[in-house]
Amino acid sequence: LTSILLLFICLSLASLAAWQIWFSRERALHELNLSSLNLAQALDNYSEGVIRQSELVLLDLIEHLQHDGAMPASRHQFEALMRQQSEILGIASAIIVYDAHGKRLLSSVSAPNDAPGATDRTYFIHHRDDPSPAIFIGPTVKSRINGDWVFSISRRLDDADGQFAGVVVVTLGVEHFLQLFGSIKLGEQGSASLSSSDGTLLFRYPFREQDV
Repeated sequence: LTSILLLFICLSLASLAAWQIWFSRERALHELNLSSLNLAQALDNYSEGVIRQSELVLLDLIEHLQHDGAMPASRHQFEALMRQQSEILGIASAIIVYDAHGKRLLSSVSAPNDAPGATDRTYFIHHRDDPSPAIFIGPTVKSRINGDWVFSISRRLDDADGQFAGVVVVTLGVEHFLQLFGSIKLGEQGSASLSSSDGTLLFRYPFREQDV
């Protein structure tokens, strides 16, 4: 009887220990998942905020352009305004205005005169063919101005008759987001990514060129 009682006690203690281990594991996994969800939400909110700020910059510039004409009388003053908007935004690689033929009219940064236009860029083709005034988030590409990896937030520019007059685009440097993601402890095998609403991958951390 004593042996049976001792066996029962040992089995009970083992079961209790196993339950405690299981409970601790489940709690740890729950907290980890909750932490991951909070982290993902925070990164998502930050990215949405950046895109929203970019959209406000585009709206302001388009309002000025439509009021003053596609080519403002004072080019230098308008480019100064674009540089100011870029500084306010903080993470813009460049803000550029292209005409209906994809030629660069205005830019917040200096660029070679022989730099290619935008006729082959996804955002230019989209706005040329789609009359919607909605913003467009373009895929990640290498900037033709500085060679950095960037993705774009853009809006269509119309003339007084509602015809396509060009594109205003804000390019955002991927490196800024990579530094932000890299400052967060994601774990040895952890990763983070940002995609547009249509599912296009803009970048993934750790960054690999073949992913974009």
